[in-house]
Amino acid sequence: MRVFDTVIAGGTVVSASDSVVADVGISDGKIAAVGLDLEGAEKIDAKGKYVLPGGIDVHTHLDMPFMGATTADDFESGTTAAACGGTTSIIDFAIQFKGDTLSKALDTWHEKAGGKAMIDYAFHMICTDIDDNRLKEMDKLVDGGIPTFCRGWGKLPFDRSSPDLTAHALRAWTVWRDRLPPPLQRRLDAAVAQAVRF
Repeated sequence: MRVFDTVIAGGTVVSASDSVVADVGISDGKIAAVGLDLEGAEKIDAKGKYVLPGGIDVHTHLDMPFMGATTADDFESGTTAAACGGTTSIIDFAIQFKGDTLSKALDTWHEKAGGKAMIDYAFHMICTDIDDNRLKEMDKLVDGGIPTFCRGWGKLPFDRSSPDLTAHALRAWTVWRDRLPPPLQRRLDAAVAQAVRF
């Protein structure tokens, strides 16, 4: 019988489709099995408790400068609070400042989070200064895991006055979209078609 690093035993495991009393086997920090009578080097008794997947907060602003101030939470305090509430992943906004490259903005936000974040994180990119070089840079960021771009605060992500920006934003969308299951691709395609209709 396989021995897991940790077993969460006897809790009501809640998934997207079911709630069942089961054990959760964890190896190398990842869920490796859900079943009954699993063995682990460490055992956590969850009888009478719910075992839930962690939440994902897809819109956070940690350590963000705004109008001469900075948000109250940095990556340490914000992600600690998130973890205490059951959120295990966030997507924060990396902000490109006027004159900077998108890569510099992303590096700055990775520095803010590095060594401080208590949970998993990713980034959306806020673009405030777009020229031809920045448009080319968007492709590299998409390939590096940044699939979402916002065109400044309070504006649509697709700037209808800029065909080049729209083309790059749509390429980012396509790369991300292709990673989704076909039924979700169709639903999202319909929503995007409605959103970008001129």
